[in-house]
Amino acid sequence: MIKNSHVFILSVIFLSIAFILVSCAPPGTASVSEDYIRNLAQDKMHALNEGDYASFCQDFSDLLKEAFTKEEFIDFRETVLNTSGRFETITNSRISRTQDRDYVAYIFSTRFEEENVTLTLVYAIDGDLVEGIFFNAPKLNQALQSQ
Repeated sequence: MIKNSHVFILSVIFLSIAFILVSCAPPGTASVSEDYIRNLAQDKMHALNEGDYASFCQDFSDLLKEAFTKEEFIDFRETVLNTSGRFETITNSRISRTQDRDYVAYIFSTRFEEENVTLTLVYAIDGDLVEGIFFNAPKLNQALQSQ
């Protein structure tokens, strides 16, 4: 009986350690390099500045292109320019696994003329197309919510 309780306790400890190690594993990545994605993010922000929809949505998945039409791009760009201003630079970046674990988020801290904006590009693990794009900034969020 005592031997069984020791085996049980050791099993629980081993499983706990294994779970912690798996949880702390670095996130998977897209099939393209982090430098490529950083350059792509910068190119997309310059395309946003210039109103160049074709360059902005280049490397988007078909589903994302359907969801973010040219008309929506034009409206979004106007809102960004009126609230956040023009994109200036990327100041920092990091990688984060998304909640469903099939995607990886590349998160960029950026500076626009009027405020700092967090840009997130989402890729499928081992994917090479942008599956999601998100902007987060106080003035921009407020303007988008009031539309």
